[in-house]
Amino acid sequence: ALLYEAFGKIFTTGKPVRDIAYKAIRKDGEIRYSEIAGFPIQNQKGEVVGFRGIGRDITERKRMEEALRQSEVKYRTILEEMDEAYFEVDLAGNYTYVNDAISRLLGYPKEELLGTTFRRQVNEEDMALFYDAFGKIFTTGKPIRDIAYKAIRKDGEIRYSEIAWIPTQNYKGVVVGFRGIGRDITERKRM
Repeated sequence: ALLYEAFGKIFTTGKPVRDIAYKAIRKDGEIRYSEIAGFPIQNQKGEVVGFRGIGRDITERKRMEEALRQSEVKYRTILEEMDEAYFEVDLAGNYTYVNDAISRLLGYPKEELLGTTFRRQVNEEDMALFYDAFGKIFTTGKPIRDIAYKAIRKDGEIRYSEIAWIPTQNYKGVVVGFRGIGRDITERKRM
């Protein structure tokens, strides 16, 4: 049906259609994924009298995309199920990802944290620790662990936390943000 629709579109518009992805079944029954571009063949009057197609086998690309998708699902599942608070921030300190554990620690729904800065949940006197850590990570590209600080919950309660900051790098190795993994150490501090 997909190919018939594409050919119908080429026939009615007289214009090429590109990136038509479909499953191809080989004579031996093996399923392959293909991508084609269809072009009209026109007579001297400009009427479409046939089609030309240029195609390629994209089976390996589809397999890699599916493996990547599965890996992403597994990765996100682990992050959501772990007890440690996990979050990602951009260079400006805005949350780009948070898991349920940090929502519980800070008392904010995930939706309320995303896009906002982490600074409102950090005691003012501890911000210098974070800025120092960010500077070191940015210049060395190496993580910094075990930074103890006071986290401020939405209800104003202070919780003692410990965090590790890990750089997020782009494909060129440039630091474009930070990932944080933390835990509540309030009971340990009280003892």
